[in-house]
Amino acid sequence: MRTNNYNFMGLIIIIILLLVTTGNIDGKNDFLSELITSYRQKDYQKVIDQIDKYPEQAKHFVDQIALLKLQSFINLGQMKRAHEFLLKEEKNSQLSIPDHLWSLYLDALITQKRIDSIEDSYHHLQSLSTLSILLYRSSWQIAELFRIEKNYNQAINYYIESLSYAYDETERLHSLLGISKILIEKRNFLEALLHIRKIYYSYRTMTSRQARDLINPIVHEINPEDFSMRTRLEVATFFFQLGYTADSIRFLQQINFNSLLQTEILEYWILWLRIYLRQDNLTDIQNVFIQNTMLMDHPDGWFYTGVYHQRRGEYSLASIAYENLLNQFPDSDYTLNTFKNLSFCYWSLGDEKNYLNTLDRRREKYLNDSEPIWEKFWYLYQKGDLNAAHLALDSLSNYPDEKNRALFWKYNIDRSEENSRYLDEIIKNQEFDYYYVRAWQELHKMNRHLPSSRELFPPHEYITKTQIFTGNQKIHWNRYLILSNLSLNTNAEAELLTLQRLMPNHPEIYFELSRFYARNQQYRKSQNYAIYFQNLYPNFKEYKNVWKKIYPDYYFSIVKNLSEKNSIDPYLVLALIKAESAFELDIVSPVGAVGLMQLMPSTAAWMIETGMNQVVDFTNWNESLLMIPEINLELGVTYLRYLLDYFNQKICPAIAAYNAGPGRLNQWIKGGNQTNPDSFIETIPFLETKNYIKKVINFYFLYSMIYTGQFTMSPCIF
Repeated sequence: MRTNNYNFMGLIIIIILLLVTTGNIDGKNDFLSELITSYRQKDYQKVIDQIDKYPEQAKHFVDQIALLKLQSFINLGQMKRAHEFLLKEEKNSQLSIPDHLWSLYLDALITQKRIDSIEDSYHHLQSLSTLSILLYRSSWQIAELFRIEKNYNQAINYYIESLSYAYDETERLHSLLGISKILIEKRNFLEALLHIRKIYYSYRTMTSRQARDLINPIVHEINPEDFSMRTRLEVATFFFQLGYTADSIRFLQQINFNSLLQTEILEYWILWLRIYLRQDNLTDIQNVFIQNTMLMDHPDGWFYTGVYHQRRGEYSLASIAYENLLNQFPDSDYTLNTFKNLSFCYWSLGDEKNYLNTLDRRREKYLNDSEPIWEKFWYLYQKGDLNAAHLALDSLSNYPDEKNRALFWKYNIDRSEENSRYLDEIIKNQEFDYYYVRAWQELHKMNRHLPSSRELFPPHEYITKTQIFTGNQKIHWNRYLILSNLSLNTNAEAELLTLQRLMPNHPEIYFELSRFYARNQQYRKSQNYAIYFQNLYPNFKEYKNVWKKIYPDYYFSIVKNLSEKNSIDPYLVLALIKAESAFELDIVSPVGAVGLMQLMPSTAAWMIETGMNQVVDFTNWNESLLMIPEINLELGVTYLRYLLDYFNQKICPAIAAYNAGPGRLNQWIKGGNQTNPDSFIETIPFLETKNYIKKVINFYFLYSMIYTGQFTMSPCIF
């Protein structure tokens, strides 16, 4: 009996101790939570006071307290106290984030342009940090500041410093572009041009738009006489590639080609041929060939001879030139385009044997190129040779990316009940694309069983498995969580990207990057990392939250409200936004389309001026307003409503016209086979529009099934 009493009392004591311990833990957590709340409410002095008042509580959260106190000093403008605090904290052996503290302090110095203190702080950061991402970003920011302050020597030093920490081509390119800007600002136009040209050809990630943005202000100030004959030719070629045709001619006209080497003379005349082709100046092309018979000793000569005759409609002569090129130079840079042009010439001549033979030759030469097989099928299908067309589809189905298209057209050849098995195979494979949607629509019309939304997108949630982290990986993960929780996103990103570089084949990191970028409104990056995760993780289809990262519903409350006003399915609008901008607010296309729904400023202005939409008074209109989500979405949805009305509520013409314009689409409808919508879509002359309508329909299906569990869109009608 006494033993039972002792056991009972012991149990009571243990429970009391547990309750006390839990209470202490909760109290500690409450203390940190209250500090974070005060910090987010920008009551920085209260944060400092509370930390100083309760040191016993603060000591349990060394890293978080250090971050909160430093940021509070910085936000109060107390930079001296911030610096003193940093020096004091360096002696704290429990602190795991000293490099991030100095990085944040350095960021504040750069923002405040405290040039007198920046370099010492940067060198201090260097001594503490092994994070190349932090050091790259800090050195690049310092370089940018020195450039803005016109301290060009120091700026160049720090751009070079940033290159030493750059991890990939994108980071190296940013540093080199900074040096280009310095050369331009110093009016060293010759060196700037050559530097830009060098990095343009060396870095595939550099776009022609980036190059043009740098060169535009100086292009007319660059004098050919400042360059050697050889360099004039190189600059002329560079200008031509960037679209500066007049300036390319200006440089070519200042070249004495008699002073060029033989290979340079060839480049000189080839560039003239390309210019004349761009200008559609066939007379001068002919004169170049008459004056330079040596061109026919090179693949360039035969290729441009073929293009010249093809432009004139002389397909027989063009085919002779192309065949000579393939016979004499079977592996030239022109080979693929030569096959494409040659098959077009034989098709135009009605030479079926040579046309089909050229498609087969191209396929044999380029084993990964499925397009000649599709072209062969289409020719045979249009001709009515269905047995041969079916054989072409058998070949096409061997390409994984083309399998759904091949299977769908195997059914679509005669649409027999027996051939509906090809539709079943598409649905079974669950490779979502436009042809999957078409198979779904056809089987739905037949009242066939189709998988439910729960079967396609099981309602499971993927959760990052933190137990995979060991050693340094765990340290980086914990630092990421601390920084992310305090919304110190740039520094949190550095830790997460460091983890990705340490663990490039672990899908968990990619999923966390997707979540991180979504929280920070970097939506394109979020979707890209979700796709990387999808590719790395074999069972991704089991997790609905992953699908939602790839097909997100950002801005849904705005979209839903606007869609209801305009009687449009909001998930069709989301599909359009994903196709147009991937939810990037400030994206501008090469042709000038702006924002989430990629509106042309002229279209937006027309809608406002005509009163179609009055989201902004026309007197206050400015195209920069298209960067504002609410305005861009309202105008975009209004324009989609206009297109739906224009095409009698038909969704597919409205989608195609959103990309190509209603006038152009009307021309295609008048000249095409609109009675067979599948054939019409496959023969849309613009590849961009053809792919666009397929992409939007696929996205519309996925959005509808993921978020509503059903898809009700009927097959296209034009």
